[in-house]
Amino acid sequence: MSDRLVEIGVIVAGSLDEVDEAAVRRALGQFREFVTSRFPDFRWEITSSRRPEAVASNRTAPSALLQQALEERDEQHWDFAFAITAAELESHYSHHCFAALSRPLDSAVFSLSLIDPRAIGRAAESEERIATIAKRLSRLMLHAVAHLLGLARDSSPNNLLFHPTSAEQLDAMEELTESQVERHNAALKEIADQRLEEQTGNPTTSLGFMLRSAVINAREIWQAIGAARPWEFPRRLSGLTLAAVSTLVVLLLTAESWDLALSQNNFSTSVLVLLSWIGTTTYVV
Repeated sequence: MSDRLVEIGVIVAGSLDEVDEAAVRRALGQFREFVTSRFPDFRWEITSSRRPEAVASNRTAPSALLQQALEERDEQHWDFAFAITAAELESHYSHHCFAALSRPLDSAVFSLSLIDPRAIGRAAESEERIATIAKRLSRLMLHAVAHLLGLARDSSPNNLLFHPTSAEQLDAMEELTESQVERHNAALKEIADQRLEEQTGNPTTSLGFMLRSAVINAREIWQAIGAARPWEFPRRLSGLTLAAVSTLVVLLLTAESWDLALSQNNFSTSVLVLLSWIGTTTYVV
């Protein structure tokens, strides 16, 4: 079994009826089956949670559910968080909004309302509704993962990265190109790297954690130091150093400074001058 773990949290926001419940379970199974077969180098873990209080009406703002998803993602250390609701999603750009996602939050929201065959007034039995909703929801989830990984849209209606304008177009979205699979794998390698705080083992102190972090990230640390070019600091700070020296000269020309200096021996005076120089330079910097 691969040690490259990708964790996805699924939050069921609000209440679902029996059809939606069955459709969500089937969709998660279809999603897992697809990603496991297309990306076998990774181990996929999908965790579900319920937040019935998150949606209290038939319409809700996607931003509120994205924030809920973000909070749970951070708390549970998931890589991605999906919120699923039966409520309609408010939209300012179109009359139909069955999904919304945010790359900065690594989260997405899906509405079951508009991907239900009954949304367009079509009569359908429970099993047909479950099958249709499940397939469309799993396609939306695959579409969202791809975009959250940084992949761009595709113009082919059969591609999972096609931008659908209706729920019916989701039915044809089933494939990824080889190039898209390669980009998926490259992005997933970074996502699946186990964070240090998630690694199992004996508890460690703050100092031990920092030392382990330094060892693991040694290459990145040296690259950052090189990019900062610390050997150029004296040249960059020459102006500030001149300002510090000027400030020190002004201080030395005051009567109080002369009185203090005259009451000190040579060693004490030298130490005080040095401390003043260091102090004023530090303050200016």
